[in-house]
Amino acid sequence: MQLSHQLKTCLTMKIEIEIDVLQDVVKKYLAADEKYRDSDKMLCARIWTLQSGGVDKMKQLTAYEFLCEYVKPDSIYYSQESIGRARRKLQEENENLRGKHYREKQNKTKDVQSVLGYNV
Repeated sequence: MQLSHQLKTCLTMKIEIEIDVLQDVVKKYLAADEKYRDSDKMLCARIWTLQSGGVDKMKQLTAYEFLCEYVKPDSIYYSQESIGRARRKLQEENENLRGKHYREKQNKTKDVQSVLGYNV
């Protein structure tokens, strides 16, 4: 029973550290260059290039090799969903990291929620 609790605690701590590291990386790129603030695709590509070991190493990977690594449960790459989630949270909390289209996207979200019948 005790081992199970310790294992859960260790796993929780590991996940929290990974989330903090990802948020630090995302924050670094959002602060450094506005082009990453409105494009998850560009932000993901930049972070995946970093995780691959740089531009030269990324250029050596075929798309197939990248995708094979990306889908592994223990992949070295952050998921697109995690990167986007980190970006949204950081932009929600810090308006200096928001892109040019942030307010427009927020308004569209409310419109879509209304159309779908959510209480806005």
